[in-house]
Amino acid sequence: MSDPYYMFRFLAEDMREKYIVEKQKWKEELVKRGFKRVYAVHELCECSMKRKLRREFPDLEIANIYNPRILLGEIVHRGMAAITSLPCEHKVNKVIKVDGEDVIIGGSIDFYDKVTNTIYEIKYTTSIDHAPYEHHILQVKLYKWLCDTDEAYIIYISPGGIKAYKVDETIDEEGVKELVKSEATPRWSWECKYCIYKPFCPVVNNMLEEQT
Repeated sequence: MSDPYYMFRFLAEDMREKYIVEKQKWKEELVKRGFKRVYAVHELCECSMKRKLRREFPDLEIANIYNPRILLGEIVHRGMAAITSLPCEHKVNKVIKVDGEDVIIGGSIDFYDKVTNTIYEIKYTTSIDHAPYEHHILQVKLYKWLCDTDEAYIIYISPGGIKAYKVDETIDEEGVKELVKSEATPRWSWECKYCIYKPFCPVVNNMLEEQT
């Protein structure tokens, strides 16, 4: 019997390998080399509690891959990769000192033009009315810092249109150190509303208790 959902399950499994398994292997390898603190860029753009809950409830992250919006975003990204000659998923790391300790910051940039030293970050969204979004800008600022470049764009793709935003904002090493040391929970005012870890989050539970 044919399976009309096979291709989506295949995509989700490939995403699990790419975004979860490979990232974990990357961190474990760096830990073996003596780096005790390793951060992916997206982790510095989110609630610090989310990082802890992701380790505690790994199955939730895997399940979230099957979210239709996540799958659609990956389909758009792979479609763009198929039609451009630019290198995609350009990986870059930097080592900085935070409180006397070596810390690795790493990122995987959607598309990177080495000739012009330009970053292109692709985002699928249901609406571009309020784009760009603050967490996306922070993400690209960190990519600019990693690549030592001033040229970067966020390209929003939605059913209603396409919008490109040039990221002129920057962040320096001191700003990155502040993000590493930050324990902001949440980092953004809207973050809890969309968080898959909300039912298990002590911060949310404390806020609910204070309201009662």
